[in-house]
Amino acid sequence: MKLVIETQHQENYAAHDENYVHGTSDPRWKFKGGTTYVFPACDPNKAEDTAEFLKPYITCNNSDFKEYVLGWSVKEDNFETESQRMYREHGQGDTNYLDPEIWTKDGKVFQERGFVVGNHSDKAGDLHLWHDELFEGNTANCIGYFVNSKEIPLKGETS
Repeated sequence: MKLVIETQHQENYAAHDENYVHGTSDPRWKFKGGTTYVFPACDPNKAEDTAEFLKPYITCNNSDFKEYVLGWSVKEDNFETESQRMYREHGQGDTNYLDPEIWTKDGKVFQERGFVVGNHSDKAGDLHLWHDELFEGNTANCIGYFVNSKEIPLKGETS
C-alpha cells in the first residue's frame, strides 16, 4: 500500500518588498500549488502514525513561504498520482517533474525527487534523480545525484 500526502504551498508576495517587516507589515499570501508526497511501502494500520511522523519533514511556515498538509490517504500499490498519469498518457514535453517518494531508514527520513528531460513519447528522455535526507522544518541535505541510473559526484566529491 502507498501513503499519499497532499500539501498546499503559499508564498508571501509582500516579503519581496524591501520595506516589508515581518509581523508589522501586511502579508500578501498567494496560493502556489502543492506537492504530492508518496510513501510507497506503508502498512495501512500505521498510516495515520506515519503521516503524523512525516509531517514535520514536509511542512514549513516562515515569513516567506508556507507548506502544510491538506490531507492524506492510503492507496493501492498500482495507484498513480496525477503527474504519473499525465506522464503515462501524454508523455511528451520538455520536462516532466516527478512526485517525491519518501522512505525511512534507521530513524532518518529520505526523499527521492527528480525530473525527466527530453523526448518522452518514446521514453528516451534523461532521468535526473536526487536523494535527500530530510530534516524537520522541510530542510534537506542532498546525499546523491543520478542521471539515467549513473551516480554523479556531488560538488566537492571525486568519482
